[in-house]
Amino acid sequence: MSEIACCYLTHNHPDTIKDILSRSLDDYMEHNIDICVFDDSTDDETLRIIESFWDKGANGLYYVDAHEAQSVYEKMIMILKGCGLPKDYKYIWPSKDRVCFSAQVLDRIIEAANAGYDVIQVADEFQRWDVKRPTSRDVYTDAGEFYRDYMVYFTNWEGTIRRYDTLLQSFDWDGYMLKYGVGYMNEFIHPMSLIAGLLDAESFTASIVRFEKSERYISDKSGSAWENQVFWLWIDAWLQSNYALPSSLDPYKFDAIRSQTGLPELFGSVGKMIMLSKKELYNEEIFAKYKNLWPFITDIPVEWLEQIALGKLNEVINETKCEFERALKKQDFLWALKLISSNSWFAEFYDAETYNILNICFYIFKQDMIRKGYSHMFDGVETVSGIIDRYEHLQIINNSDKEKGNII
Repeated sequence: MSEIACCYLTHNHPDTIKDILSRSLDDYMEHNIDICVFDDSTDDETLRIIESFWDKGANGLYYVDAHEAQSVYEKMIMILKGCGLPKDYKYIWPSKDRVCFSAQVLDRIIEAANAGYDVIQVADEFQRWDVKRPTSRDVYTDAGEFYRDYMVYFTNWEGTIRRYDTLLQSFDWDGYMLKYGVGYMNEFIHPMSLIAGLLDAESFTASIVRFEKSERYISDKSGSAWENQVFWLWIDAWLQSNYALPSSLDPYKFDAIRSQTGLPELFGSVGKMIMLSKKELYNEEIFAKYKNLWPFITDIPVEWLEQIALGKLNEVINETKCEFERALKKQDFLWALKLISSNSWFAEFYDAETYNILNICFYIFKQDMIRKGYSHMFDGVETVSGIIDRYEHLQIINNSDKEKGNII
């Protein structure tokens, strides 16, 4: 039995597959991770790319004809069922075709696989936006807590690795499809089937494998194409899918849902909502449709969302600065962090030095919150000038420690 099958879902992306294999194949092979390319392209270009690697002596690389799948979701089910795989594998790792990881991350994955975990979740913790809880836990055994803290990663289609014999081999796909595979919910087969499997299991263990931004490569040869469906997908389908999950998860659903919808690339950034407005994807009709849902979807005040829908963009932009300074006064630094980190125009509100210091201080605050769940970075601070004073004070302390040899 081979250890892991990394299964790339691809469609008409031969340049992407070539780019990823050129960067990853040797490292994956050295780690006993096979790469299986599930392809349903309209031509043979992807197969020819695979054949060119075979001609160079590539081992552990396989082409799987997935044209029988009627959609990307059927292709995902093929993978999770093990259909078309060339061998029996201990772990199944579905992935979008434009991502690969460094040898150092693969080391950690193999270490977790050797320990026999049921789920190996690869996560870039330091890019988190939901920092209300520290992320120091390395192992999860409770489905609700795992769902709450990592649902935002399950949707990525690149970092959730499942053990086949404990979670997939006897999974009831017919029962799953009857309950969760209808209409909107078809969009989230990957994360929803994972949660359903964990809830059905008598017990499970999930290992968190962390990586830094530099340890993941994302090809620029292709990208995501769901922006035109962003509201339908990430409000209609996303909420319905989560609320279809068993009531035992009800205490965790708000946080799980918001961890995704509150991302800056979705609905967590004023700047993103303004961009959607400028592209005529967000308007008064969309605002009204979700008027009662906005508080469950994003931290952005409903009145701001209405102003954006009405085209009052400058008013909202200026209001973010006032709200940032109000957040400092109230010592609501999590909200201040989201405002300054997800809206580029803050660089225009302050001089370059002040803006740089604010970014440094909020970066330190965020890292503290992620690692420990608390931070003393802004203790007693209520203003921008107070942050500057705190930064200068810390610089004096750091310089003094360096002079004394206390900092390596």
